[in-house]
Amino acid sequence: AQESQLAAMAEHEAKSVDRLVADLLQRSLAYDAWFRAQVQEGLDDLHRGESISHDELKAHMAALRVELTATKVAS
Repeated sequence: AQESQLAAMAEHEAKSVDRLVADLLQRSLAYDAWFRAQVQEGLDDLHRGESISHDELKAHMAALRVELTATKVAS
């Protein structure tokens, strides 16, 4: 099943299966590096005492939700 998915993706992107797999692997490795850096940044913030409370986070997320909803409605 994976081979046929790869073949279909490669055909859609006009690439060989080998090129597609290499590109997918590179994207995966880049994402993993980015994710690990983001986690480390968060841990570093915590070690410096830079954090927000659960209630502050909930309020921030609620405000983002309102902003995103307003943006969708305006579009």
